Amino acid sequence: MNWFLDMSTRAKLFIGFGAMVVLLAVMAVTAYWGITEVVVSEKQLYEEEFGVVMRLKDIHANQNGIREGMLAIILTNDRRAINGILQDVEARAKAVDEALPVIRRALRNDAQILAMVDEFDRVRRSFEDIRTKEIVPLLMAGKTEEAKKIVLGPQAERNRQMHIMANKLVDETVANAMEHLRRSEARADQQAGISLAVGLGAVVIGIVLVLILTRIIATPLNRISAVAAQVATGDLTVKLPVEERRDEVGTLGKTFSGMLANVGSMIQEVAEGITVLASAASEIMASTSQVASGATETAAAVSETTTTVEEVKQTAQVTSVKARSVSEAAQKAVQVSQGGRRAVDESV
Repeated sequence: MNWFLDMSTRAKLFIGFGAMVVLLAVMAVTAYWGITEVVVSEKQLYEEEFGVVMRLKDIHANQNGIREGMLAIILTNDRRAINGILQDVEARAKAVDEALPVIRRALRNDAQILAMVDEFDRVRRSFEDIRTKEIVPLLMAGKTEEAKKIVLGPQAERNRQMHIMANKLVDETVANAMEHLRRSEARADQQAGISLAVGLGAVVIGIVLVLILTRIIATPLNRISAVAAQVATGDLTVKLPVEERRDEVGTLGKTFSGMLANVGSMIQEVAEGITVLASAASEIMASTSQVASGATETAAAVSETTTTVEEVKQTAQVTSVKARSVSEAAQKAVQVSQGGRRAVDESV
């Protein structure tokens, strides 16, 4: 079975549909052969056997017409009527002569009935010889009574024999035709059974092929589609079983499985990178906290420095005021000293 799995999908479909086409062709040929055989059998039945029956009945009817014509001739003295009756009798005799060879060809494979036809034809020829060589010349010579004796005597017996043989021929031929019809119906039933068996076999084989193609093509594709749907929802933990086959479906499965593995590896790498980034971010946050704490202390120190500067500024201002006071006092002391000096000088 692995060799079939390793074939390309195109080859699988070609083999599957090709087998179905071959089965349909077998069905068509079987049906055509059966129908053709039934048609040939029915054609043979209607054109030969039932045709023989109809011709035998026509011969029987013509012989009866000949018999009636001869009886009518011996009962009339009208020359014109006699001539008309003789023409009808001759036409009927000619029709019988033309029908017998056709019957013989149709019955060439049935020796028993063919022998009965030969016996009928022998009696008929004897009947015709007496009619044409004895009765008609007597009638033409006006010897009606002598012709009447022959018509009602030996000719009547020959006519009775032909009547019996013609009826027997018709009965035998009808029986053969009915047997042929029965065989034809049995053959038709057999052909119908064969066609039905071939059709059922084709249906079963077709179903098996469809199931096989579905199992080896559609089922793996459905499995891949289901896995792809799970991946689309974000589930990347799903696994795709990989079948060892070298067709397009196997290649697709392997490619998709490899893609899942690659995506999993990439996601793992991304997760590791995110972990590293999170660690670095934590460190950065810690450093930022320390910097913020130092900034707070620096701000406090700056604030204290500012306060000290204000105090120094105020002290300087007080000192300046006091220095001016001292300067003014010194100036006053100098003036006083100068005044004292002048006073001393004046005192001296």
